[in-house]
Amino acid sequence: MLWSRAIPAKQRFKEIEEGAKREFVETIRDPSEIQRLGFDLIRKAEEEILLLFSTANAFRRQEKAGALDILKEVAKLRGVKVRILVPIGNNDKNGTVSERIHQMKEVGIDIRTVKQSFQNKLTTLIVDQSLCLTVELKDCDSREETYDEAIGLATYSNSEATVFSYVSIFENLWIQTELHKRRRQQQEETAAS
Repeated sequence: MLWSRAIPAKQRFKEIEEGAKREFVETIRDPSEIQRLGFDLIRKAEEEILLLFSTANAFRRQEKAGALDILKEVAKLRGVKVRILVPIGNNDKNGTVSERIHQMKEVGIDIRTVKQSFQNKLTTLIVDQSLCLTVELKDCDSREETYDEAIGLATYSNSEATVFSYVSIFENLWIQTELHKRRRQQQEETAAS
């Protein structure tokens, strides 16, 4: 294990000479460590947090774990810009997800919903466009599983190529939600006239 993580001396000297940051990609298996790391990243954010949930159930699990409270605190007290995408469909029991979304918006968090048909098995957290944590969803997400039961592997990285790829995916989905909202408004206006 230690040998596989070793960095060739030439590469390390070059990094030191150029003052470059050392890029990394780590795989994490322990659900407790994944949750702790996610909370730490949110707390350390200075400018912006982008968060794409894999499902509405993933959103609910993070609410139970306290992540949404930490996001509210960071946005409200430190002025960190927070944008969240949540897949939502007909499975919003009693409107609980919609209610939480409304509460998040009240503290200045920009949160949007995407159609549940959007197939995504990763919850993705991007902090300050320099770090990302992606958490795999296990096969079945329909039950009210605990966090430990629902998640698989996670990857944590500061690799510029990796982080910017996830930022690009998030931004494209964000734009699609805005276009969908405008199209729906135009259809409603047309139907009303």
